[in-house]
Amino acid sequence: MSEEHHLRSYHLAKEHQELFSKAIKCCMESRLSDLQELLKDFLRRDPSHRAEDLFIGFESEGRTLLHIAASSGHYQIYQFLVDHCPSVRGFVNAADHKGFTPLINATIGESNDIVSSLIKLGADVNWRNNDGAGAIHFAASDGDVPRLKLLCDAGADIDCISSSGTALHWAASKARSDAVKFLIERNADINKLSREGIPAVLVGSVASCDMGVSYLVDAGADVGAIVAGNLTALHICAENGLVNAVESIVRTEAGRKCCLIETADGGNTPLQLAAMSGSADIVRLLLPYSDTSSYMRREVYGPDEIDDLIGLILKDGKERLLDWERTHSQLPPSEQKGTRDEQNMAPQHVENGRPTSDAVAAAELWKEKGNALYRSRDFQAAVNAYSEALLLNKFDATYWSNRSLCYLGLDRPDEALSDAEMCRLLKPDWSRAHYRVAAARLALHRFEDAAVAAFEGLKLDQDNRELKTLLQTAVRRGQEEHKSKDRSN
Repeated sequence: MSEEHHLRSYHLAKEHQELFSKAIKCCMESRLSDLQELLKDFLRRDPSHRAEDLFIGFESEGRTLLHIAASSGHYQIYQFLVDHCPSVRGFVNAADHKGFTPLINATIGESNDIVSSLIKLGADVNWRNNDGAGAIHFAASDGDVPRLKLLCDAGADIDCISSSGTALHWAASKARSDAVKFLIERNADINKLSREGIPAVLVGSVASCDMGVSYLVDAGADVGAIVAGNLTALHICAENGLVNAVESIVRTEAGRKCCLIETADGGNTPLQLAAMSGSADIVRLLLPYSDTSSYMRREVYGPDEIDDLIGLILKDGKERLLDWERTHSQLPPSEQKGTRDEQNMAPQHVENGRPTSDAVAAAELWKEKGNALYRSRDFQAAVNAYSEALLLNKFDATYWSNRSLCYLGLDRPDEALSDAEMCRLLKPDWSRAHYRVAAARLALHRFEDAAVAAFEGLKLDQDNRELKTLLQTAVRRGQEEHKSKDRSN
């Protein structure tokens, strides 16, 4: 092949690449007139060109303009492409390199009109991407009930499991209570576990999905599961100030039993966690099912003096919170009283179950301090700094991940695993969370479990060298352990 031919092919490929880039920009910016002119110019250059060559002939990592238009959410752009592609039905289920189809993209793009059109064109509502997530998962995450209805009416599998669980898990994790309610009404399996063995009710509790958790419990969700740290859904809801959820949980027998369970860190019951968060309403709800003997020993309260008892419990909660801070802070006890009390900061620094913006900002400062301490290999001081960050904002998976790493540095693998599991619970689609779980399990000589966690992480990030190395190490050490046992037998 001549050098001239090579050069001509190169220029043509470059020209097409530039044309495709311009077309993508038109789609994303909803510039229909510019896209029309671009198509006219494309057809004018070569009589053999067809509109389809531009709209579904070019691709980047498997994404055609049909994928781009669907994800843009701009219905006019999408319809223009469809009108000029007679064979579009053959491409509605084309998946890009990550397994995303135009329908999944349209769901993420939050366009019900495009979703409806694609379904009519034959889009597979049960197609799942490389992480096992389908359009139903993304619709649940957005909390859009009409979009969920479109997909369910078209036959979407409501209980299919992705790497982050079912549609119920996705809705609960984003605190989409209306979506949770809709999925329950469509007979979703409310007790189906994620691949990590976590129920949606627990995910919703962590995400402060108050009404969503209430809907799940009222529909029969099992609230008896105990996870790392000896926590139950009731503990988490009580600490997060979820009044509706707690009210539903204590109506169940399993929920009432959870009232007596103490956490691994601090030995706190749900009642005490509610008091530490300053929630009088939740303390009142939990009072009939909790052990109050330690309070009653201080003073005797009659039936008409319940408010006085609640006041005492809340006061005790503030003291417990200060004790927790003293235990976890790197400041000496003589200095601690002047930190939070003088700043007049509310317990847990939350509003409506979520950390305030000031708390989030302060937590980030503690994280940066922890990072610096970790780099200097002062692991205990780093643990204390990350603990301060978690006191301010316990919803950030990064803080749990970082503290888990420090616990490993201190040769405290049990605590490292507890933090790693909380990290993964908060952010199940983060490969780093799975790595932390795997590393902690490896340190505990739970080699097969470590390999499983590493494998789950690799499904999210198949090119992650750290996970690959950890998986190989876990498998090798597991094999060595089996051989050693065989020799000893």
